[in-house]
Amino acid sequence: MLLGIEPRDENEPNRTEAEFAFGEKKMRTELEQSSGSEKKKMLTEIFQKFGSQKLKFGSQFSRTRSQSSQIWSNEEMYLRRRIVKIEANKKSLEIEVKNLSIRLEEVEANAIVGGKRIISIPRISKYHLYPRN
Repeated sequence: MLLGIEPRDENEPNRTEAEFAFGEKKMRTELEQSSGSEKKKMLTEIFQKFGSQKLKFGSQFSRTRSQSSQIWSNEEMYLRRRIVKIEANKKSLEIEVKNLSIRLEEVEANAIVGGKRIISIPRISKYHLYPRN
């Protein structure tokens, strides 16, 4: 317990601003009422607490930063793979469209040639096939 203030438990819900203000006011009055050696002892205790908290938060921050960078790199790798797959699909579709357009041109050319043949053949009516007696 530091200056009459219990350290915050990680499972404990967040303290309100009023609780922090009360704790700060209590610490100040204790510091003002204490003698020089007691002040040194209290301040040393406070600085040690803050130092340990700083180390704790620093390690948590570095862990979080490394996890975040891992997540971003994994996401980036996923997106790169996805882009490669999409580009491969695009390429195959372009080739298929090209092949189909070539086939369409061939069919159109054959249709034109076939149409000319039909026009050049004289029309035979049913009267020519089945003459009346």
